[in-house]
Amino acid sequence: MKKHTKYIIEYENVLEDGVIDDIMKAFDSIRGRKLQKGERNGNRKNYAHYLGMWKNDPYLNYTERKISQYGEYWLGKYREDCPDINYSMMSEYPILENFVYRYYKSGDHYNWHVDKSHTDIQLKISLLLFLNDDFEGGELAFMNDDLKIKPKKGSVVFFPCGPYFLHSSTPILEGNKHVVWNCYGQKATPPDKSYF
Repeated sequence: MKKHTKYIIEYENVLEDGVIDDIMKAFDSIRGRKLQKGERNGNRKNYAHYLGMWKNDPYLNYTERKISQYGEYWLGKYREDCPDINYSMMSEYPILENFVYRYYKSGDHYNWHVDKSHTDIQLKISLLLFLNDDFEGGELAFMNDDLKIKPKKGSVVFFPCGPYFLHSSTPILEGNKHVVWNCYGQKATPPDKSYF
């Protein structure tokens, strides 16, 4: 475990090379397919595929379930190693997830941004799982902590969502970068109107 800051924690070697190879084989089938509208724009110059969109593909569906299992395990470790984060979680509501495969080609980047939802789901914790490290550039940078994390194959980084954790992916100088991204969130069910 590398505790970059109180809330930004990296776990190394969470996946063996063989598991990563299987994940990458599954993603070979969607790389280059049509993207969801708006997925490649001025702020977000990379390619994104929401794994939930491929429910009819048994191989991708299986891969997403395996990634989810690994993610849940390491999310549990993060919550143990960073107990303050539990104050932002509502124990009475389920934790939601939406895994996204992102890949970056030479020159691609992700400008400064905050992980936030465009729906009524409150995003709580971000996860970045690095599937390779044979590229130049592409560091995970945090503005307010003046921190850059060099991606390492098989490592996962957790950090809270929110305005303090403004982050980016620096431009790829050479090669291709492959990551799985997810924000764990929660949706609070409004109480019955008769309550008011």
